[in-house]
Amino acid sequence: SFTRRRSTHSHAILPQLLGALVDRFGDLSLPEREGALSLLLPWVQAFGARAPQLCAADTGSWDSVEGPGEAAVAEVLGSHLALCRKSYLAARAVHSQGGGGGGGGGGGGALSELQTAPFGETEHVSYLLEAHWAALATPRNGALLASGLHTLLLQTHVAAATASPPDRAEQALCVRVLLLALRTPAAPPLVRSLLGSLRAYEPTAPPAHGPASQWLAWRGARRG
Repeated sequence: SFTRRRSTHSHAILPQLLGALVDRFGDLSLPEREGALSLLLPWVQAFGARAPQLCAADTGSWDSVEGPGEAAVAEVLGSHLALCRKSYLAARAVHSQGGGGGGGGGGGGALSELQTAPFGETEHVSYLLEAHWAALATPRNGALLASGLHTLLLQTHVAAATASPPDRAEQALCVRVLLLALRTPAAPPLVRSLLGSLRAYEPTAPPAHGPASQWLAWRGARRG
């Protein structure tokens, strides 16, 4: 059946479909964007659901032969981040034309605005984008996607922070996607991955797999 074929080949086709949507996003009307996101959602769900079967059972890593592979995962995650960025910029353009949008790219304004504003021009677009992110992380593959998402958000955030001037809106986009991912099954491994990387910057930080009480005590001491 078509559903079975979609499940089998989603890892090979989805990156191309998402890439095409990112490239053409600005040329599409709002109904066309909503339609494209709706049509792609089953492919994203198939990609997320099939991931555990395409994973090498002995190593816990992506199977390089028949699985999506790290490159495909990174491409799918990157395309979704790009779609959120393009959709948010389109929404700001619409709101500014209507006289309601916030001001320019200055510090805290862009940060707070993006952390609370919808991703898209409509609630339906926002819902579809959030549904895409949620579909990527299932209870069985959350650990697999956490590493790739951590790398993507960290690299994007660092690039935005070191730009001249710093790209506050891009940093806020990373925060927004991270908060969304923390509501999916990828949350526990994602938090462990983030805390583990923190040790590279803070040698005094407790172990990533330590109890929460250690982190609370460490954070409280730093605030004191």
